[in-house]
Amino acid sequence: EGATSSSSESSLKRELGSLDLIFFGIGGVVGAGVFVLTGAAAQVHAGPAVVISYLLATITSLITATAYTEFAIQIPVTGSAYNYIALTFGEYIAFITGCNLALELTIAGAAVARGFTSYFSTLIGQSPNALRFVVYESLIEIDVVAFLLVGVLTVLLVVGMKETAKFNIAVTSAALLSVAFVLITGSTSVDEENSKPFVHPEFGFRGILSGASMVFFAFVGFDTVATLAEETKKARRDLPIGILGSLTICGCLYCFMALVITGMVHYTEINVDAPFAVAFDNNHEHWASVVVSVGAVFAITTSLLSSLMGQPRVYMTMSRDGLLPEWFAQVSPRFGTPANASIFTGVTTGLLALVVDIDILAQLVSIGTLSIFLSVNMGLL
Repeated sequence: EGATSSSSESSLKRELGSLDLIFFGIGGVVGAGVFVLTGAAAQVHAGPAVVISYLLATITSLITATAYTEFAIQIPVTGSAYNYIALTFGEYIAFITGCNLALELTIAGAAVARGFTSYFSTLIGQSPNALRFVVYESLIEIDVVAFLLVGVLTVLLVVGMKETAKFNIAVTSAALLSVAFVLITGSTSVDEENSKPFVHPEFGFRGILSGASMVFFAFVGFDTVATLAEETKKARRDLPIGILGSLTICGCLYCFMALVITGMVHYTEINVDAPFAVAFDNNHEHWASVVVSVGAVFAITTSLLSSLMGQPRVYMTMSRDGLLPEWFAQVSPRFGTPANASIFTGVTTGLLALVVDIDILAQLVSIGTLSIFLSVNMGLL
């Protein structure tokens, strides 16, 4: 029903090409996780063999991505997983999927916005919590910077997808330049002795699998590309390029980053919170750690943009099917974007980011994400 009802309202503007989709995919996937998650996975789970963990996670993600791609080609309308589940398992399961998507994107977006404040604060020489006002420790911490960032990106999304795409390409390019800088500069400090033994007896293959399950969530975000099907010029050609292309690029970058950090520092000495920044600091290259922090700020911005972009399109499709009020399905005549749904997403995400310390809730997001991926794969079968 969701696939056939899209003509009943004014259509979204088809302004995106394959390059736009690739950058949206990369921006959604390469969040702050690339600068943080690698260290934790290496130290706790896999040691130097964390690169194999990333390789396994890349392959696993690509399998799910091909399912998304198959559906996106056959049903090139907005809504992504919600639409796919509605057509295969019916509206009830689709409604649960839509709620899971709302949980994933709204809470994750708020968590990412608060992460921006932490990195930005350290970048200007303050402690991570310096820009927040603590009302109740680890529960209510007022974060005005995160709220304002959500507001600015929401306005950008309402104004138009072409403008958003240009902004995303610029910011994602800056994040990728930072990653390239880390790879080039860090590779000059690699010591082969730090990577021995490659597969540590303490961890073994079980540790590699545990590491893969942990870093798998560094790949979440590619599914946002599928929500842009209705705004893509040549959906059947560009969607596979955008989804699979962005995921492959991110997988390669992650593997190289893992090789560099485990080569720069012995896995037992990797700083879990800021592995690359601390590694450069320990090598007396403070300027390099600043570049890493700048890259993390850019990466967080693109990751937040991805969450704020995907959620309104899910609300819009659910509204078209009568599961949400018609207000959510209205497209702005001036901008050709789902303005109402975007504003609602911006307000809910912004308020969460403003008030709540949601580290615990952010961990619950993974449950919803896994159930969505499982449903899409089962739906394709």
